[in-house]
Amino acid sequence: MDMNFEEFGKLAIVYKCFSQGKLFIEFDEDLSKLTDGSGMFNGCTSLSSFTSDLSSLTNGYRMFEDCSSLMSFTSDLNRLGNGECMFSYCKSLSSFTCDLSRLWNGSLMFCGCTSLSSFTSDLSNLENGRYMFYYCTSLSSFTSNLSNLQDGWEMFDGCTSLNEVTIKVDTSKRTDWKTFFTKENLSIRDEATLTIKDIDGNILI
Repeated sequence: MDMNFEEFGKLAIVYKCFSQGKLFIEFDEDLSKLTDGSGMFNGCTSLSSFTSDLSSLTNGYRMFEDCSSLMSFTSDLNRLGNGECMFSYCKSLSSFTCDLSRLWNGSLMFCGCTSLSSFTSDLSNLENGRYMFYYCTSLSSFTSNLSNLQDGWEMFDGCTSLNEVTIKVDTSKRTDWKTFFTKENLSIRDEATLTIKDIDGNILI
């Protein structure tokens, strides 16, 4: 049967994950041509380590959702646009440092990642951040460029350990930055320190 990589690669990997009751513990196969990874490893509860080239991936919808043992994720995500629910309930994921500079939809992306303690990544194209870090109860610090954010509803709701939030904003694009980037709008807890900087790093608030 003649199948392209998108069809065969996706089916083969999901089959390997669930066939005969055996789940991946580590994954390091080549996925450099994959563009749509939606649901690919969803529910692979024994997957603890992922190291693969995802430099072509544009759609990561629910790709690692409920991978509750995933502790280590190493990859290139610089083309990812849709990250909705991509790592939802990856309860063992403690840090994340990938390039997300093309991400526009981050809704529920890290929802329920209760071990995630810090996040430093470029989110300069993010438009939808709704519930992005919902109940990331260990998240203590957040730093990123949010110049294009349009919807930040409940973005940090339930982040009970959040102490420092640093947001960079291109003030030439966002004349509303004073009224939009507030603790109330982003559901940042009252005890946290919110710092707003311009793209050159100068403190605005």
